[in-house]
Amino acid sequence: MPSQLCHRCRVLEIDDSAVGTIKSILRGSVEYLDYNRQGASRQPDPIQLDYLLEDTLPDLPALQSSKAEGGSPCDFCQLLRDCILDSRPEDSAWAGKLNIRLQYIFREGIPEALRAYWEPPAGTESFPQGVLFALEGAQIKSWLRLAYANPIREALDAETITMFQDTASRSHQYYPMMEKVGSFWPSRLIKIEGSPSNKKLSLALRHEIEQSGDPSQTKAGYAALSYCWGTAKHAAKQAKTFTTTLAQRRSDIPESDLTALIRDSITVCQSLGITYLWVDALCILQDSFEDWSVESMAMSEIYAGSAITICPVDAQHCEQSFLSRRLDCKVDVPFTSKLRPRITGSYTLRYAGMELSNPADDELPSPPDSLERVLKNSPWMKRGWTCQEMQLSRQMLCFGKTRTWLLGTLNATTEKGDSEVPNPTILPTISEELFSNGLSDRLKAAQLWMFLVQDYTSRQLTYRKDTFPALSGIAKIFAKSLKDEYVAGLWKKDILRQLIWTITQEELQSQSTLPFQSLAGLLGHLSDPKNCHGPSWSWASRSLAVEYNSDTDAALTFRHEVEEISAHANVEGPNLFGAVSGGTVKVRTRARGLDFSKARPYDEDKFKLGGVCHWVVQSEKEEVHCHLDWITKELPEDLSNNARILLLLSATDWLNDDTDTDNQTLGLIVYPLDKSQNNWVRIGTFICGGRPGAVGMDLFKGCSTEETIIL
Repeated sequence: MPSQLCHRCRVLEIDDSAVGTIKSILRGSVEYLDYNRQGASRQPDPIQLDYLLEDTLPDLPALQSSKAEGGSPCDFCQLLRDCILDSRPEDSAWAGKLNIRLQYIFREGIPEALRAYWEPPAGTESFPQGVLFALEGAQIKSWLRLAYANPIREALDAETITMFQDTASRSHQYYPMMEKVGSFWPSRLIKIEGSPSNKKLSLALRHEIEQSGDPSQTKAGYAALSYCWGTAKHAAKQAKTFTTTLAQRRSDIPESDLTALIRDSITVCQSLGITYLWVDALCILQDSFEDWSVESMAMSEIYAGSAITICPVDAQHCEQSFLSRRLDCKVDVPFTSKLRPRITGSYTLRYAGMELSNPADDELPSPPDSLERVLKNSPWMKRGWTCQEMQLSRQMLCFGKTRTWLLGTLNATTEKGDSEVPNPTILPTISEELFSNGLSDRLKAAQLWMFLVQDYTSRQLTYRKDTFPALSGIAKIFAKSLKDEYVAGLWKKDILRQLIWTITQEELQSQSTLPFQSLAGLLGHLSDPKNCHGPSWSWASRSLAVEYNSDTDAALTFRHEVEEISAHANVEGPNLFGAVSGGTVKVRTRARGLDFSKARPYDEDKFKLGGVCHWVVQSEKEEVHCHLDWITKELPEDLSNNARILLLLSATDWLNDDTDTDNQTLGLIVYPLDKSQNNWVRIGTFICGGRPGAVGMDLFKGCSTEETIIL
């Protein structure tokens, strides 16, 4: 039955006479709508609807009060309002005006979604900028050429589970680096016994499982859970294991104590025929730093050794169920063709997800409810811990609001058996390298690590002290493959390149308060052990998203320019890849000062909007690009007298030409903490040359070699 729509929302019905013409095949026995195509791409333009709604956050009263004929609420207005408000983070305070517009958009010439979009109000961080509704329907699917049929109603449909099990078992034979299922068992696992309606849960120890000798319980291995705890309020509801409750947990874990997300995960295990489940809150002693350190170092084995990783990618917190599908989040739009009036029926607009970034695309790059799009806007994808959990897992069962996927190292299988290949820029993964080649190429492995750091630092951690532990499992695998020493997030054999990370202008602009608005604020941050969880030369010390210069892709063009360099990190606890309490880099290389009084902003427009981090120090003889670790409109007067630049690398991107003037020079900008002790901190990076007429290595011509200790 068609939904009740207000006068404004009646524009949702597609006017086929305005957007296309009749096309027939098979001697006219089959007809369909051929959409108008324009431009060089010959792709249909979006269908912009005659719709503009002005509303106000936080309550969106215009949508709330909208009425259909007869006085009943407008179904689409209510759905749109619910979708926007449901996406609101709990700790946010959204306020301001929204001007909402609607358009139908295409992918590969086929209408796939309705997009509701707007400009976010000023000052509303993390506010979404659009909502997508997938077009579905059976009645008029062939005429309008709709791509999607209705989704499967049950998240654990029996045919889907069987298909996923078969797909997962076949994939293991292609990756000889994968450990055989059952060859590794974590220290503790939740043991699931009994029927779905009468479960018996307890905590089993590794030696008990290994000695049980019951193949019916161990053959399938175990599942691991990768999820978001949520805010402190939600985490407080999470069932946990402490030193004092371990004995009790070994006897019994009442299902009523568990949050909805954990209960759903147990249901998934029973559907898959898996007896054991690993959940961090219950399988790690939450009041023991020693146990937590040991188990965090074992993450590489825990996730790589699991038969499947359960990923509720749309769940924002542990109290949220992920098996209850939101198939009711839809409206049915009535349709009568104006080209062929006998063609009547309806099609469905089903909620497919929020768009967190500016929805500027005229065409969808991926289906509206594809795994790629779901992950792009997923709270799970933004969590720091899930970075290594994703990379280390052999197979992931990803649950969205309306669909489920089995994600392997190369592609994703939908619940209907179709294959998706997620864009690696949306779903960065090195799993294929880990499980197939074993990271045998050192240079490639170093590049993969920098790629991983970029992804990891863009994510969020509830506790910044977890910065190193949350990456320690995958660091352990890299150490084994590289046969290298790990120092505060960097690798010694490639440390010169890995020291040259930068913080983007956009990332610094998002930091509305100190410490990243001034040099004094930055220095204060680096001296505060409560907020700074790494030495100043480590990307971990900033707690911001970092990136590496794109030229690092051309690894073979780099040349070391230091006489000597050593690095050391003070590791806390038994996890060699875990938390650190400082460290030093001691480098002997050419160094010099810069006249920052001659610096100008690289981007004048951004400078006018609130300051920049990219400055150019320019004179008649040289041009040096400086990327500072803070954003400012005015450089400190004492910067020229105190800051030094240290030469680390040179590189050339000119084939068959390796002259000093063509070389690009790269290094660090440091600032003294204690000149008498020769102690300095990193405050940025520099790059000079690499193009005709640039100074290159001549920037350091006549400069003496100095030893510098960077804390």
